[in-house]
Amino acid sequence: MPRIRTIKPEYWCDEKLSALGPIDRLVFLGLISLADDYGRVHDNEKVIDAFIFPSTSDSVRESLAKLSGMVRIRRGKASSGMPIIEIVNWSKHQRVDKPQPRMALPPIAAIANENVDATPIRESIANDSGMVRDFGAPRPTTTDQLTPTNELRPTSNEPNTNRNSFECEKPKTKFDPKALEIPLALQVDSFKRAWIDWCDHRCEIKHSLKEKQAEKQLEQFEQWGVARSVAAINHTITQGWQGIREPDIDARQAPGQQLTKGQQLAAQVQAMKAGLS
Repeated sequence: MPRIRTIKPEYWCDEKLSALGPIDRLVFLGLISLADDYGRVHDNEKVIDAFIFPSTSDSVRESLAKLSGMVRIRRGKASSGMPIIEIVNWSKHQRVDKPQPRMALPPIAAIANENVDATPIRESIANDSGMVRDFGAPRPTTTDQLTPTNELRPTSNEPNTNRNSFECEKPKTKFDPKALEIPLALQVDSFKRAWIDWCDHRCEIKHSLKEKQAEKQLEQFEQWGVARSVAAINHTITQGWQGIREPDIDARQAPGQQLTKGQQLAAQVQAMKAGLS
């Protein structure tokens, strides 16, 4: 599909083009508009006529011959036999942002005029970042891209340790902490819900639990018991923290230290309130 192209002011002062008639110059502009991102047009006069002269009986035949004679365009055939027109010096006058190689026509392999150099045009397309990329060269096939050179192939007696080996490792399965087996002492609904909430919270703050980290936390929760663990999880989520922190009443307790009955009752009440919220 035609895209918006650039017409420089110097176009109207070109010594060769200014000697042509209005129809010839219009045809050249039409080719620029019709060309793909690499300056190529299907050399079909009926199609070009319909694009440039949709409502008149004018023809592009003589204009194409003149433009070819003054080497503003090249006419030839691709390797498949398709007739192709290539606009000379395309990359010098056009800056194509995000070229579409899949939509491009193949380059000319054989020039129709024997007096013209038969080397295919190698166009360099520059994008807005200023990087210049050579898209005019024949693109390698899938086999060319995947076949390593002889230098990369190990001998029969030498193990293949080359980093460019094309044998890919199997993709690793993403770890899901919610799939871990919960210790028997914690297999109650209140802790299961709290554990799922904790895993979701870590995911939301972009710090998902790692496998070893999740295992160690479950071991710690098993030592704390259901009420203390649920209270710590809910307190941490409420504060938006990344690491497990107990409420103030529990923070003063040393790890592994038994809570008093009053502290256990307070933790249970807080866990019940968090479960109802």
